[in-house]
Amino acid sequence: MAAISYDPVATLTRFSEEYGITYDLLSDPGSVEMERLGMLNTTIVEEVEAWGLEFGARHNRVPFPAVFLLNEEGMVWERKFDRSHRVRPSGSVLVADLTGEELPAAIAGTSAGSGVGVSAWLDEATFFPAQRLYLHVRIQIDEGLHLYVPPLAEGYVPLRVNIEAAPTLTVEPFELPAGTPFHVEGLPETFSVVEGTVNVRVPFYLSDETTDDVTLTVKVGYQACTESVCFVPEELRVDLPIEYLPIPRP
Repeated sequence: MAAISYDPVATLTRFSEEYGITYDLLSDPGSVEMERLGMLNTTIVEEVEAWGLEFGARHNRVPFPAVFLLNEEGMVWERKFDRSHRVRPSGSVLVADLTGEELPAAIAGTSAGSGVGVSAWLDEATFFPAQRLYLHVRIQIDEGLHLYVPPLAEGYVPLRVNIEAAPTLTVEPFELPAGTPFHVEGLPETFSVVEGTVNVRVPFYLSDETTDDVTLTVKVGYQACTESVCFVPEELRVDLPIEYLPIPRP
């Protein structure tokens, strides 16, 4: 492969000036430190081809996406690597993943049904295409009620959390909290149920084809039951608007 001319310092200078970045940006000409740290992306050519793109100068000798968390003494406390830079975590996601702390909610909505309330929020009110964000859903169940969760026998209605938006939305795998065993006198099945407060965190992103603001529609379906009675299944809905930001390009 022919050598590709690329000046990383000039690129970072232009990038910081264009977007008003006031902190220092590091450059690694020749990707020497990336290679020493084992961060150099050795499969980038195949990845670019799989994306249907033409390999260019900005793809040459790039790192795997990585974040290093330093303590007050400047020592590496934690690190996080991603396989591909096509979907990148937001700042709030990095904080949550690396420290366990969640940033204050930026936008939120609520909805209430019979004995059940739903709150949903995002850590950020804006998004870049292909940026991973977390949707937080909190389900508050009145005392004396419970909701079924999988695994569940056929004919019963389990708790479900769905997100709907533009076709460019991708919801990544997530899990509902594990239930506790529950028995109904006279029935052979053992049910799994949740009570009290249920928290669900859903990772998602909008693809780089997204070019406008988006409203996420959160739908929570359930059937509330007491020890002896189950009520009519319900579905609560919360709409969360999120503002589009174009991807900054170095």
